Amino acid sequence: MTARLGPGITLAGRPFPDAGDLVRRFCGMAWSGGAGGEYHELEYYDALVTDPLVLSEVDVLAAQVLNPNMGPRDRQFFVEHAADVAAWLAPIPLDATLADAPDEMLDHLERLVTAWPGGPTLSVLSKVLHRKRPGLIPLVDRNSIDLYRLVTGERVPARAWPGMLDALSDDVYDNRKALAALSAEVLAATGVTVSPLRVVDITIWMHGHR
Repeated sequence: MTARLGPGITLAGRPFPDAGDLVRRFCGMAWSGGAGGEYHELEYYDALVTDPLVLSEVDVLAAQVLNPNMGPRDRQFFVEHAADVAAWLAPIPLDATLADAPDEMLDHLERLVTAWPGGPTLSVLSKVLHRKRPGLIPLVDRNSIDLYRLVTGERVPARAWPGMLDALSDDVYDNRKALAALSAEVLAATGVTVSPLRVVDITIWMHGHR
C-alpha cells in the first residue's frame, strides 16, 4: 500500500501537498519513507505538559530542545521575569486560537517583540510561550520567517512579526479541516496533543530540514 502524503495545506500562498507525511515523520509515525522515529522533539517538547497558568522551569528547558542556542542569560530572564511573563499571558484565554483571534488579541501578540527590551529573542520567547497558549502563539524560527517573507516582505523577525501573525491567522483558518485532522491523527497515534498551529510549525520546519 502506498503511504499517504496528505492532507496537504497551503501556507503563505505556497502549497505543501505532503504536509501530512512531514508531520507523521516528525511525530514518529509511519510515513512514506518508513516507520519514523528519528526525531524526538515531540517527546521532549510537546509531550511535557505543564500548568498553563504557571511558567515553569520545564517550559524553559523544553523550549531549549527546539532552540539549542538558548543560553544562560535566556534562562535567567525567565527566572527573574516569571511574574511579568505570567502577567503578559493573563489576559489571553487558555483556549484562544490564532484563527479566531480578535484584533485586540492580535495587537497584544504584536507587542510581544517590544515587551522586554534587551530580553530573549522572538524565537526564544515564542518557543516558551507557545507551550502556555498553543493555539494562539506561533513558534518563530528562520524557516517560518523566510516562508512568510513571501507575504511580509521582511526578513528581520521583529519587523516580520505583525504581518506574519495576520497571514498565519488566515492560513490556520483556511486550512482548519486539514490541520484539525492531522492534530487528531497525532493524538490517536501518540497520545500527545499538538494544536493546529503547532502542525503548521512542524510542516514548515520539516520542509526546511529534510
